[in-house]
Amino acid sequence: MKRIEYVGWKHAALECRDLARSLRFYQSCFGMEPYLVSDKDWAMLVLGDSYLSLVPVPELTPAGKRAGSHPGHLGLLLVDPESVHALHEKLRSEGINVGKILAHRDGSQGFYLSDPDGNALECIFVPHRSHSQKSEGRVWVLLCHGSSDADWAKPFERIAEQLRQHVPSIPCELAFMGSQEPSLESVVAKHPGVSQVDVFPVFLSGGGAHSKRDIPELVSLAAKRFTAVQFQLHAALGENPLVQQAFTAAIVRQGFPGQPK
Repeated sequence: MKRIEYVGWKHAALECRDLARSLRFYQSCFGMEPYLVSDKDWAMLVLGDSYLSLVPVPELTPAGKRAGSHPGHLGLLLVDPESVHALHEKLRSEGINVGKILAHRDGSQGFYLSDPDGNALECIFVPHRSHSQKSEGRVWVLLCHGSSDADWAKPFERIAEQLRQHVPSIPCELAFMGSQEPSLESVVAKHPGVSQVDVFPVFLSGGGAHSKRDIPELVSLAAKRFTAVQFQLHAALGENPLVQQAFTAAIVRQGFPGQPK
């Protein structure tokens, strides 16, 4: 049997009541171009390598009640967060009713809106899509302090596992500063052929001796040993507003009895 190779979901079809109105909406708001157009019963638009069919109907199919964490929708992928914000501002300036930009747990950012017939749309940047295009030779390392208590590392192991699920194209490893193995250098040695290592310090603050002195020294020593590898040291994760927001939400939920933990 011939192997089936999938490209991905690149086509969607939506009902509409007024074909000309919907064509104007998708062309003016999102820059889609007509691909095949029928005056009466069907039209297809293209954007990049994705295709959207518009099918006029006398009555729209009832959308039904919203279920789950978000409604069924058509998603428009954008190349970076800046594009999400730029498109959000463009649509607002044109009088389109758009929702606020939301940051999701996997690092994606996006917002919802509706087309003229009430079809739910989401304009979104998904980091996995961008990383998967340039992931060969990359490794992500979560650099933690370490402890002699074996249970200490369990929360960080769960974070690493979630990252492997969200971004399967990039290996994600834990490394520790001294009280625990593996070290940063031993993790890099596990990946022959690696060309780029992103080091994410799992620390709440970018201040203090560890963040300002010890971690940069560890990365510098690793760079001297692995001269063919480019090391990228990121800021302490606690400095990221998304992490701060997550802590705030967790404290509020735990601080009020009866709230989900």
